Amino acid sequence: MKKVFTLMTLMTLFITLFAAGALRMSAEENGTTTVWFLNSEGWTDINAYAFPDDPLGGWPGTPATQDGDTDWWSVDVVLADPFNIIFNGEGGQTADIPLLNDTDVYITVLGEKFATREAAEASLDAEREPTTVWFLNSNGWTDINAFAFPDDPLGGWPGTAATQDGETDWWSVDVIILPGVKIIFNGEGGQTGDIELVNETDVYLTVRNQRFDSREAAEASLEEPEPEAPRKVIVHYHRWDGDYEGRTVWTWNTGWSEPPIYQGEPSDFGTTFEIGIGDTAGDEIGLILRYGDGWGNGHNDRDGWIPADGGDKENKAITIRDDEGEFVGFDEDGIKHVFVYEGSNEVIYQDDYVGPLNEGFGTLAVIYFDPTQEYEDWNIWNWGVGSGGTSSNAGPFVDTGVAFQGNLGVDGQSVNDPYFKVAHFQIAPDADDLMGFIVRTDGWAKQCEEDLFIDISDVQGEGFKTVFYMANSCEFIETFEEFEAEAFAFVIETLQALDPLSISLGFNKPIRIRLAGEDIFTLDWFTLTDKDGNVIPIENASFVADENSTNGFTLILNQASPLRGDASPYTLVFDNGDEMLEDTFEIPSTPPTISIAGARTVNLEVGDVYVLPTFSATEHLADSSVPLYNVRVKEGSHTVDTRNAGVYQIVIIAVDRFSNVTEETITVTVIDPCAIIIDNGDAAGCNGQSLGNYEDMSAMTVFARAATLVLPLIAVISAGAFIKMRRGQ
Repeated sequence: MKKVFTLMTLMTLFITLFAAGALRMSAEENGTTTVWFLNSEGWTDINAYAFPDDPLGGWPGTPATQDGDTDWWSVDVVLADPFNIIFNGEGGQTADIPLLNDTDVYITVLGEKFATREAAEASLDAEREPTTVWFLNSNGWTDINAFAFPDDPLGGWPGTAATQDGETDWWSVDVIILPGVKIIFNGEGGQTGDIELVNETDVYLTVRNQRFDSREAAEASLEEPEPEAPRKVIVHYHRWDGDYEGRTVWTWNTGWSEPPIYQGEPSDFGTTFEIGIGDTAGDEIGLILRYGDGWGNGHNDRDGWIPADGGDKENKAITIRDDEGEFVGFDEDGIKHVFVYEGSNEVIYQDDYVGPLNEGFGTLAVIYFDPTQEYEDWNIWNWGVGSGGTSSNAGPFVDTGVAFQGNLGVDGQSVNDPYFKVAHFQIAPDADDLMGFIVRTDGWAKQCEEDLFIDISDVQGEGFKTVFYMANSCEFIETFEEFEAEAFAFVIETLQALDPLSISLGFNKPIRIRLAGEDIFTLDWFTLTDKDGNVIPIENASFVADENSTNGFTLILNQASPLRGDASPYTLVFDNGDEMLEDTFEIPSTPPTISIAGARTVNLEVGDVYVLPTFSATEHLADSSVPLYNVRVKEGSHTVDTRNAGVYQIVIIAVDRFSNVTEETITVTVIDPCAIIIDNGDAAGCNGQSLGNYEDMSAMTVFARAATLVLPLIAVISAGAFIKMRRGQ
């Protein structure tokens, strides 16, 4: 057995060694190279991402392989063309590291490359001296700082305060230059782009994001006119409030312009940002519409919608190349116009037939909101826009109607919040003063019986105009303020007491309870007072939430402070810092309703059997009625003895959750058919015994049978009358 085991072990070892050799041979034959990463910081889940063209897959790339229990990890790459690689994991990531050959493939967390493991390991213990980096502040910015990354060697944004060299325009900071480190000089007035520090010589930087090896060269460069980009993307940005102060654009993959991009000339649409596009630009360029020069938490620094997971507002992308890699959408002057509305994650591209802002035409924008969010199948039939204008009678919309496009909203809303859409119409100089307007389906289902009309006399041939339309309203709203107030009003939809210790509160749209992964909900959002202004403590709140928001709460009160009818109405104030609402509610005071499946007045004779009918109850809340289970026979009123004549009352009682009470009575009369004789106005028992005059007796009084019964009697009892008896024969 031992021989067999030894032979198998040798065979396994041979196969393993052969396979490893075969893999190495295969890697070499296929032109691949193993790139090693020294994970000296103990990151976990190491991946390698390469670009351009994602040869190791999309971010975060391909999982790296650990070399035994060492800190070395590796991936195999094809080095047919130079590219950049980023090692990343839970804990951090390297800078962008250019791979230029198959020798310097031992990489450290500092982004440095070495030809051997030993050299890489030794480099981590080497002393590093800082280098003075200079910035020529030719634009007169004030309060100059320098921010470097990755790993914030100069501290978090905006970085370290730079030092001015006397009264000159030169400012400096000291920083240790490592591979991939980038620096941004910034101040009151602007900031540079991300300028990579490639060595310890080219450390004289300008506002044009250029590097030079001397002051003289840097200063001389500014005397030359800044070269023109071969192409430009002009981003037109529209905010509902018209406030563009301080707005900037962050972009990437342009092959020319470095962020930030500052505002250009205003347009009829809003403001503009001009982005230069070079020959090395990617298929798309990135776009972030920022509130200013700095960065925040991904929510408070940029325009956009907040994702369902509460992460950063999504970046936008502008397509500049087609599937063949050719630049697309640029006119003969190399200009491409795109349009972005506040609160939209989408970019709208200028179209030859609808615009916006095509030369020689005005533009009408119709913002359309359907509270039910049923946008599919609806379009616009229109007329009166003039020659070449956007019409359902010509061009691409013949017989289909002009389409709504885009998903628009307001800056900072959640992706789960209601959104609206837009339709653009280009208006020719010879257009009518009024444009006909019908919202309809292809099957000609219409929202309004009468045709609607929009005044377009102010955009005939030029200009930009916006009107707002709510589905099925059959009228137009002129301002966004009115439109927002109607379309996006935040209101309390439901507010009612569920029982003396709990309150149901519901809103018409979600309320955010988490932001950037952090809980922001607090009981301080609620204040409850009774009719006299006394504050009622709220002990807890429960809610059903998606990842980050909820449409309502159940508020739980302290048992010592229940809701009471005599303290009603109550007032609830909701204030989360962004929204404040106030509403009142009453404690339900309508008594329950009792239903009895049988007669409430019953007449029986001695010896009959009586069965209590079934009964139930309903309690009445603010806006509904529900079954009530606290319904029973009242204590002390539950016996009917049919062995003995008499009047019995059974009381059914129901008490609802707010102590409202209802009682219903079943009256059972048990008579003895030979109990009373009435003869010539006198009452007597069956044996002739005198019982007095019948006028002195209550008609509902039932008397006991006489001690001795001689003859049977027939008794007829009618409510509110006396008892008539006839002697039997």
